[in-house]
Amino acid sequence: MGHPRRVKPVTFELTVKTTLMKKEFLPASDVARDALEAHSCKIRRSIVHLLEVMQSSAGVAHPEISTVIEVVRRSLRFPPETHFYHNKLISAMRCQDPDTAETAYQKLARSVIGKHDSSAISIANIGAADWEREVLGSAVEIASLETGQDACAQPLSPDEFAEQSANLGTGLNIIRRHHPSMYSELTALVQSIKLFSGKITQGLTDTRAFGEIYVRIPRQCVAPVPYYVEHVVHEASHTYLNCLMADDAIVLNEAGEKYTSPLRKDPRPMYAVYHATFVAARMALAFKTIFESTNDSHWAKLLAEVADETLRGIDTIRKSAILTVRGQAIFIEINRLLSQISGMPIWRHFDFKQVRPHRGGAGVAQHSTFQTFLNP
Repeated sequence: MGHPRRVKPVTFELTVKTTLMKKEFLPASDVARDALEAHSCKIRRSIVHLLEVMQSSAGVAHPEISTVIEVVRRSLRFPPETHFYHNKLISAMRCQDPDTAETAYQKLARSVIGKHDSSAISIANIGAADWEREVLGSAVEIASLETGQDACAQPLSPDEFAEQSANLGTGLNIIRRHHPSMYSELTALVQSIKLFSGKITQGLTDTRAFGEIYVRIPRQCVAPVPYYVEHVVHEASHTYLNCLMADDAIVLNEAGEKYTSPLRKDPRPMYAVYHATFVAARMALAFKTIFESTNDSHWAKLLAEVADETLRGIDTIRKSAILTVRGQAIFIEINRLLSQISGMPIWRHFDFKQVRPHRGGAGVAQHSTFQTFLNP
């Protein structure tokens, strides 16, 4: 679907049209399932089309192709490797690489036949599957190029995995207990969480492995349970926004235009700025909800940091973004959340002058934008 003509950046005034839309920023299982269905509908149509083209045009056969197509047509979601080989087949056909296309076709069909669906989120070590190595390898390569440092991602030892998977499980239970709507969204969208150790790359979500998120284990100086709460919400929110963007562009700025990002030092395309702002706001929502449920001041400290990041992203979006109506509606909800956060009593006694380490364990926590927002 083509983008509308470029227009002057919107001012994001709340309109009747946006008030009639679902509040898609807020987590809810039914909204997540609707978003997943919109995303899966496109994947289903594409997979069936590609399988039929491979049979009719390329003369490639699979003994159970009728069963494969039937399973595809009635599936709500697919295993991550199905998404990978779907993407691989598209790429090979575009490049007119028949050998790679046939291999991807066979592995795509096999992944569909072997699929299993479960509402439980699995926790696992990164593995040795070819498709997973390729996804992680791409992320490591990009991180190395962007930072000029040697990034890496490695599997955990059995003892490391036992310890860290227990910490991750505790983090998931905190989300389930204190933010059940966020947890229900997680179970709708995320099938597996893979842990790894390494450098530079801290976590990732790749549409080629849709439904799977990767999280690096925390530094020793970082409290592991809040760390996992943050990163699971962060990566799952990318997954959710990717679902929404499959049905609506949301951001209409040209991909080649670069802007200041709230989470990165280097300028980023506006869709990446929107992603970063969205996930920062989602983390703020999670920390706010957990703090209000537990009254544990540690969550307030984390909230101050991610509120600061959210505000920096809001500033870039307000100044330069060209958004669809849905994009505007979500942006309005993010602004509404920041207004709610600013009214929390905790900030009356919060010491913004205290120097605190960044929650990730490297650098210093930044609160200045949030403090100015509270006291303009």
